[in-house]
Amino acid sequence: MTPKQQTTHVQFFSGPEKRVAVILFAGLWAYLFLRAVYVPLLHDEIATFFYYVQSDVYLPPKAHWDANNHVLNSMLTNWSYHLFGQSPLALRLPNVLSFALFFAGAYGISARLKKPLLRWGLLTSLVMSSYIFEYLAESRGYGMSLAFLLTAVFMLIRLIETNRAHFVLLTGLFLFLATAANLTMLISSLLIFIFIFLHAVYTDLKTNKKKLLLKCGWLLLTGTPFLALAALSLKLKKMGLLYYGSKAGFTVVTMPSLLKQFFGFSSAYLVWFFVLVSVAISVIAVTVFFRNRANSKLPGFFTYLLAGSVLFIFMLAHFAGVNYPEDRTAMYLYVYFIAALYFVLDVLSEKRKYVQLAGLLAYVVPVFFVLNISLTGSVFSSEERHSQKLFDLINERAWTSKFPPTVGGYRTQEFCWFYMNNTAGGKQGRLHWTNHPGLDADFELVSTQFRFNPQTYAYYDSIYRDDATGLVLFERKHKLNRTLIQVTDIPVADNTTTGFYNLGKYELDTLRNSTLYIGAEMTLESPSQPFTARLVAGVDNAAGENIVYEYIPLHWLRRQYTGEENNVLQGTLIHHVPEEAVSMTFYLWNINEKPFSIRNGKCYLYSLERDF
Repeated sequence: MTPKQQTTHVQFFSGPEKRVAVILFAGLWAYLFLRAVYVPLLHDEIATFFYYVQSDVYLPPKAHWDANNHVLNSMLTNWSYHLFGQSPLALRLPNVLSFALFFAGAYGISARLKKPLLRWGLLTSLVMSSYIFEYLAESRGYGMSLAFLLTAVFMLIRLIETNRAHFVLLTGLFLFLATAANLTMLISSLLIFIFIFLHAVYTDLKTNKKKLLLKCGWLLLTGTPFLALAALSLKLKKMGLLYYGSKAGFTVVTMPSLLKQFFGFSSAYLVWFFVLVSVAISVIAVTVFFRNRANSKLPGFFTYLLAGSVLFIFMLAHFAGVNYPEDRTAMYLYVYFIAALYFVLDVLSEKRKYVQLAGLLAYVVPVFFVLNISLTGSVFSSEERHSQKLFDLINERAWTSKFPPTVGGYRTQEFCWFYMNNTAGGKQGRLHWTNHPGLDADFELVSTQFRFNPQTYAYYDSIYRDDATGLVLFERKHKLNRTLIQVTDIPVADNTTTGFYNLGKYELDTLRNSTLYIGAEMTLESPSQPFTARLVAGVDNAAGENIVYEYIPLHWLRRQYTGEENNVLQGTLIHHVPEEAVSMTFYLWNINEKPFSIRNGKCYLYSLERDF
C-alpha cells in the first residue's frame, strides 16, 4: 500500500455503539474506583508501599533490589502518597487513572473490526477481563503497563493508517512507559520497534527518504532510554531476582496459568486446544497477508506479536535460563492472542459470514467478569490479603498486659497486618509467622484450607471469618501465663548513627526448650523519615552462629519517631529456644545508619508457660 492509498481514519463503531461504549467506560471506571476503595490491599502492593513509596527511594540503584519494584508505578504511587496520603485509593490512584488510556486503546483497536460481533467481542474481552481489571485497581505495574501498551499499539495503528512520522514518537514514548511499569514489556517493545522499522522501509524507502530518516531518528531517540531498562533487567537476572515463573515449560507453566486466570479454569486438553488455535491463527494470518497485503496488516501484526513473543520466551528460557513466565508476567500474550483471533476472523468473515461466530469463544471472559463482580472479593491471590475487620477486632480489644497481644499468621499476611497497623498508629505488635500455624500466640490468623493446624480448635475459639479471603481469626481460649524473668535498663543513646545498638544480652543456659517473649519500652527519636530500623532478637549457639532470628520492623509501624514519651512498646515471641542455644542479643538495627536517640528505655524478658 502506498501513502496515497492510505486513509487517515478507519473505525467502524456506529453512533449508537459509541454511546454504548461511553456508558460502558463510565460504569467500569466507577466500579474500578469502588474496588480501589474497598478491596483490601494485596501483599505485593504493601511491599511496594514499604520498600519504595514510604521510603521515597524507588529509582535504581539506590532502591531496594527486587522484581517488585515496577519503577514507574512506584514513582507515581509515591507522588500520589505525598499528595493524598496512604489510603488504598491514594496508593492505587495512578493505576485507576490509567484505565482511561486502557479503555481508549482497546476501543481504538476494536474499532478497526468490521463485524459488530467481533468489535464488541474484542473490546469486552479486553476491558472486562477480571484478571486485567483487578490489576488496574491495584498498586502494581502490570495493569498500568497494559494501559500504556494498548495506547502504544493504537498509535502504531494510526501510523499504519496515516504514515505520519509523529506516531513513531508517540508509539515509542508509550512503549517506554509500559516497560518502565513492567520490564516484561521489553520483548513487546523490541518486536514493535522492529515492525516500525520494517514498515518504514517498505513504505518510504522508494517514495520519501526524508520521512524514512525522520522515522529512524524517532526510533533512535525513543529507543535509547530502553537501554537503561534492559540493563536493569539484566541486573535483576544476575542477582537471581527474576524468580517468578518456572523452568518446567511453556505448556506446563505459562499457558495453564493464563487460561486459569482469564477463563476461570484450565486443563491439559484446553492448553492444547489453544495451542492448535494459535497455530491456525498464524497459518491463516500468513496466508491472508501474502494473498491480500493491502488489507491484512493488523491480522499479521498481532499474529507477529504473539508468535514473536512466544519465540523470545523460548529463546530466553533455553539460552539465558530465564523462567517461563506465569500469569501476570505473561498477561500481554492474552492481549495478542485475542486481538490476532478477532482480526483473522474479521478477514475470513468477509467471504464467509458464519466464520465470525467463532468469536463467541472469547465472550466467556466478560461473562466470567459479570459473575465475579464484587466490591471486596478477588479472583486471584485472595489468601495474600485480609480485611480491615480482622485487624480492628484485635486493635479495638481492651488489653491489660503491658505489651500488645501476640498475633500469628502466614508470612504473606505480614505486609497487610503492618499496613493496617501503620495506618492505625503502629500500637499493635508484629505478625508472628516463623512457626505458623503455631499454638503460642494470643490470636491466630489462618486459612482453614491452607497450612492449617488441626490442633488449633483445641486451644482457640473462632471469632471471625473473612469470607472474601477464606481467613479465620482465632483467639486463644486460655492465654499463656507470662512470668517476668528480668527487667534491664537500655543504655541511653544520644544522636548516634551506629548500625547495631545493643538493648540487652541474655544467657539462655537455663531457658533452653522454653518459649520466651522479649520486649522493649523506650522513647525513640530520629530526624529520618522514615527511620528504617528493626528491633531484633537473635539467638546464638556456642560457635556464635545465629540459630533464631525474630524481628520487628519499626519503619513498618510508623514513618517517624519524634521523641514522644514511650513511643516504642514492642516485642516478639521466641517460639522455641533450641537445645544448642547459648545466648540471646536484643538490639536495634539502624539499617541506613541514620542518627537516633533513645531515653527512658527498658527491656522485659518473659517466660511463657506452655499448655501444649
